[in-house]
Amino acid sequence: MNRKFSVFFLVIVGFIAGIFFITSGASFLGRGDLAGTASDAAIVSSQTSSELSRTRIPSGNNFSDIFISVAESINPMVVQIHSERMVDIRNPFSGSPFEEFFRRPDDKPQFRRSSALGSGLVIREDGYIITNNHVIADAEDLTVTFLDGRELDAEVVGSDAASDIAVIRVKEVGLPALSIDNTATVRVGEWVLAFGSPLADDLGNTVTSGIVSAVRRTSRRLSTLNLYASFIQTDAAINPGNSGGPLVNLDGQLVGINSAIYSQSGGSQGIGFAIPAEVVRNVAMQLIKSGTVSRGGLGVRFAEVSRSLAEVLGVPLGAAQITEVVRNSVADRSGIKEGDVITAVDGKQLRNSNELRTIVGNRLPGDRLVLSVVRDGTKSEIDVILGDLSVYAETEPDNPDVEEKPDDDMDSDVLGFTIGKLTNQIRAQLGLSGASIEGVVITDIDEGSSAFRNADLQQGDVILSLNGISISSPGDFMDAYRALDPGKTFLIQVTRSSGGRLQKFYTALTRPKM
Repeated sequence: MNRKFSVFFLVIVGFIAGIFFITSGASFLGRGDLAGTASDAAIVSSQTSSELSRTRIPSGNNFSDIFISVAESINPMVVQIHSERMVDIRNPFSGSPFEEFFRRPDDKPQFRRSSALGSGLVIREDGYIITNNHVIADAEDLTVTFLDGRELDAEVVGSDAASDIAVIRVKEVGLPALSIDNTATVRVGEWVLAFGSPLADDLGNTVTSGIVSAVRRTSRRLSTLNLYASFIQTDAAINPGNSGGPLVNLDGQLVGINSAIYSQSGGSQGIGFAIPAEVVRNVAMQLIKSGTVSRGGLGVRFAEVSRSLAEVLGVPLGAAQITEVVRNSVADRSGIKEGDVITAVDGKQLRNSNELRTIVGNRLPGDRLVLSVVRDGTKSEIDVILGDLSVYAETEPDNPDVEEKPDDDMDSDVLGFTIGKLTNQIRAQLGLSGASIEGVVITDIDEGSSAFRNADLQQGDVILSLNGISISSPGDFMDAYRALDPGKTFLIQVTRSSGGRLQKFYTALTRPKM
């Protein structure tokens, strides 16, 4: 009995001693904070110690101290910008990227003189301030208010509407400034702080926090706000008035300049957009140096790749198809041809066709790029030395509408659309009266069809050819179509009228199996 008790006693003592050794040893080695909670244990089990040291967020007051430190450092560099201008009193967001989101079709402008509010960031101690172009556009008077209450008049150094960046200056030296060279590469999930003056004068130097929700955001709609920025998306609260303020990381480095929100209410709904720091730096440096901005250009027009065409060619949906090559342009001399599909630039795959514009437009004339191109199913690399965008233009079409359905339609409803003759009346409706174009017009389309959803065809599109066979009448189209085997995928060339310009592109359709 005594022996059993002694053994039991030794086991208990050993167990207690082991626990003491583990906990005290962990504290001695500086890892006691890893032996605490269940969540910490879960992290340790899935990460190495080196990975943990890079990703673990400080807890408690330490984390708050980081936010406080960044806010105290950046706030003196952030200013309110007051502009006097004539505005449309029926749309409170007139003159800003929010204007179109809140415009009603029946709105008729009624102007009056008004004050507008925005934000800015001091980027040089001798008074240079960066902001959004829409903050200062059409302003007759500019006043800048600093954190300490000082108000100074400002003048415009230069502005660039295409990138929504402007530089203004006050006559002052020795200002606290955040160098635009002090920038950082941003990652999805990273903590960021947004600074500015949301909504009203008395809310100046507000700071909000959030994470980077997404990067490289481009789309047709976002292109109406900014042609040359692949936006950073953040859920840090951004509201009208925040425009032009900085978005910084927890190291106090500039990540971007707050520019716009996506909202159905006019206030922040957690979808804010900032112009990336590299775009800001490129434009601001040129504006300070010369007052103007030069951009690289290829000399092409392009469009997105439809889902069906992407499947046929084996290219990503984000690729850009070349619909026109300007004669004697950089693209022409480099061997780029109509119908080529660009999938990547300098090895970086395009996520959206609009990225072709943003990448090329943020390089300088004379810069070298390597384009990854697919032509007739063959992949190749093409080196180009960029020209000047003032000579060339990369564009993509908007969507036209056809108000009336023409007579003499021929039914090709099995494909999900009907076609008709390209009459003089239809030419006038589509803005083709002076164009030497032959084809057939899509007079109606089923929005549930593959032609609409996957091939991106629309009412008003004009079909020029089918598998290389020119089309000049509905009969031509149906003859070429009926010659195809059931289940056969074929290419059609389409032209689309938008804003007085014609855009040609290719897409793919499949003849249904009987």
